Amino acid sequence: MSLEGPLAAEALAEALEGGGGAATASPPPPHCGLPLLPSPWPQAAAAAGGELPLKGLRIGVYDKWFDHASPAVVAACRAALAVLERCGAAVQPVVVPELEALRVAHSVTILSEMLHNFKERYDTPSLRSAFNADVRLALANARFWSPADYLQAQRIRARANVHFRRVLGQVHMIATPATPAPAPRIHPDALTGGESNLRQVSVVMRFMVAPNMLGLPAISLPVGMVPAEEDSPAAAAAGGGGGVMLPAGLQLIGRPLAEATLLRAGAVLEAALAKERQEAGPVGPAGTAGTAGTAGAGAAAVQSRCVPPLRLNPLTGERRGL
Repeated sequence: MSLEGPLAAEALAEALEGGGGAATASPPPPHCGLPLLPSPWPQAAAAAGGELPLKGLRIGVYDKWFDHASPAVVAACRAALAVLERCGAAVQPVVVPELEALRVAHSVTILSEMLHNFKERYDTPSLRSAFNADVRLALANARFWSPADYLQAQRIRARANVHFRRVLGQVHMIATPATPAPAPRIHPDALTGGESNLRQVSVVMRFMVAPNMLGLPAISLPVGMVPAEEDSPAAAAAGGGGGVMLPAGLQLIGRPLAEATLLRAGAVLEAALAKERQEAGPVGPAGTAGTAGTAGAGAAAVQSRCVPPLRLNPLTGERRGL
C-alpha cells in the first residue's frame, strides 16, 4: 500500500519530469499496451483558444459519491467539470458500487500491513516508545484484526477492481473532489505528541481510497478557493470563517498505465482556468492568481473574500505579516 506520488506546480511540468513515465521517449515496456505520451500534447494556447483539445475524452461522474462533500467544494469541482466540457470532454453519469466496503477494506489493509512491518519494534517496549502516541494507537487497533479480516479485505479489493475496470471501460477517467472539505485544523499539541483522529482521516481520505487501494493512477488539480471550515487553521486564526479562503481540488482517476491521459486533461484544465481567471480580472493579491477564485467565470465573485495578505502557519494558524 506504500506508493510514491510526484508533486509539481502544473500538469505539463509533471509530464516533462517523467511522472508515471508520461514523457519518456523510449517505447513502452512489453507489458504496457498503451502509448505513454498522447500525440500531440495539448499546448496552453489550445485550451485558451477556441479549439476542443479534449474532444473524444469521456469523464465519468458518480453523482452520489461526487456530491458527498461540502457544498462549496462540490460547486467548485462542478464548475471545473463544466470547463472540461467546454474544452471538448464529455461528462457522463456512472455508478461505482461497494465504495463503503472498499473504505473499510482499505483501513484493514493499511493498518495490518503497518503492524506486520513494525511488529518486532512494537513488541519491544524499549523500541515501542520511539513511536508517537498516534502511531501506537493505530498499531494497537490493528492487533484486534485477524488474518481472516485481512483476507476478506483482499477479496473486497478484488471485487472493487472488477467494478472500477468495468466503469473505466466506459469512460477514460472518473472525476471526484480531491478532498470533501478544505484543510482541517491541526491542533498545536499534535506537533509534539501526534494526533489520533480516525474520523477526520476517514473524511480527508474519502476520495483517495479507491486509487490508493487499487493502484489506479490519479491526479489532483487545484480548481478554486472555498470558505475555510470552522476548524481549519486559517479560520481559527481569523476567529471563525472570517472570509478566509482555502484551496479545493478536483481528482481525476484514470485507467491503469494511462497517466499521460490524466496529465493531458490536467494541462488543458489548468490552461482553461488560467484564461477564465484572466478574463474575470484580478481575484487576489499578487502571487495568488494561480489558485484564487472558484473555477471558471465565478472567479471574480470571490474577489472580496480571497486570502488576506498574511502568511499563516498551516499547523497552528499563527498570523505572520508579509
